[in-house]
Amino acid sequence: MTDINIHIIISVLFMLAGVAGIFVSGLPGTIFVFVGIAYYSWTTNFTIISIRLLILFGILTVISMALDYLSSIISVKRLGITQKGMWGMILGGILGFLILNVVGMVAGQFLGVVAGELISGKKLFSSIKAGGITIIGYFAGIVINIVAVAVMLGYLIYRALSMG
Repeated sequence: MTDINIHIIISVLFMLAGVAGIFVSGLPGTIFVFVGIAYYSWTTNFTIISIRLLILFGILTVISMALDYLSSIISVKRLGITQKGMWGMILGGILGFLILNVVGMVAGQFLGVVAGELISGKKLFSSIKAGGITIIGYFAGIVINIVAVAVMLGYLIYRALSMG
């Protein structure tokens, strides 16, 4: 196997981890995709993705991360979710992921927020509403990251196919 093939495999592994990271909380999906593209660009002497385009992808990555973070913060702040609700969301997401993968993670986040809010003394309807808003924020973040990753990977694939 040649050095260039090894570099391509490494960059593709980063990109695949990034695509998975879009859906799995805690994995920085857009960062992994960007790192994979940057590594690929560097190993191909920036012939397919130029340094200028790589900088634009870096800016897109930062904007995507900021919007993802803001969507979560807005959803949490909008309802004033308690610290116990936040911990419930984190622990419920982890436990749910371990039990039922991505679907379990989403359900676990919802149930964790609801449980945490109930423990904090909030009423059932308010707790369920907090869980629902949290999930909306989570899906908004997914959409933001899908768009950013689709732009980066789509352009990389387009350039790679048109150059070779």
